[in-house]
Amino acid sequence: MKIMALSALLLGLFTLGACTLENQSVMISPQLTYKSEKIGHQQPIYLSVVDKRPSKLIGYRKDETKDQADITAANDVRTAVYNSIKQVFLEQGFVMASSPEASVAQFTLDIEDLTYKAGGAYVAPSLETRMLLKGTARRGTTTRSNNYEINRSGREAKPLTAERNAKMINDIVSQTLQMVAEDRAMMNFLATAPGQGL
Repeated sequence: MKIMALSALLLGLFTLGACTLENQSVMISPQLTYKSEKIGHQQPIYLSVVDKRPSKLIGYRKDETKDQADITAANDVRTAVYNSIKQVFLEQGFVMASSPEASVAQFTLDIEDLTYKAGGAYVAPSLETRMLLKGTARRGTTTRSNNYEINRSGREAKPLTAERNAKMINDIVSQTLQMVAEDRAMMNFLATAPGQGL
């Protein structure tokens, strides 16, 4: 009986140790700040967001025992990005067209990458974050495009808890979308009325 009890205890400890790091699901909720200049003058534009990431996995986290856990989104990343950029255009005075044919300009935002990799020592963990968006605007036969990218790597002073993982991921999403919101050249291109040139 003692041997069986000892075996059960060891098995329980092994199972507990193997499950110390759980997969994490993060709610993507970008927060943007920008000045509303109303440059759209109620012109209808058509917005589309395409998630071109080869995998829906955002990344992973590791601990000192080399355990690894996946990090995924709790909601649809494409929808979260779309709603944020849509609000930017509305605040800038555009109206949203229901189709490209009903618009004077179109803007497509491709989500090329969203990566979060954390691991190493618990006290000073390493962290790599990257987000890449590609924006393409069309008005008539004229096209303008731009990439919006943030790529960071280094060590964190604090342990990367589940809460901090979520914050860091939303920070990089927010900061990359902020670059789109602040792209005045792109906004001016979309805002130029037909017949007024570039």
